[in-house]
Amino acid sequence: MRATPFVGFPIELEIAARVKCPLHGDRFQARSFIYVSKWLRAKLWKQLWSHHTEQYRKAWHASFPPELWPAEEEETEDGRIFLRLKDGTKLLASEPVRTRKQPQM
Repeated sequence: MRATPFVGFPIELEIAARVKCPLHGDRFQARSFIYVSKWLRAKLWKQLWSHHTEQYRKAWHASFPPELWPAEEEETEDGRIFLRLKDGTKLLASEPVRTRKQPQM
């Protein structure tokens, strides 16, 4: 059974689901995203090391290498949230609902 990783933002779920294990294939399964508050996101990153197996941690590090993660959260004045990786790369993690593009029907 594939594990569902704990992530703070949908972009992290996408990243985790993209990396495939050469032996096992899909390591993590992308499922529906459930919002988690900022304080809990920080707490759960720390628990990754004490509450999971070594195999899980290796799989996690394939998607989120420790030289880049955990990322710093940066919120702009317009409400967008970026994740700044340790190398300076910025990923758009969240936009305010009012500015998101609506799907075309």
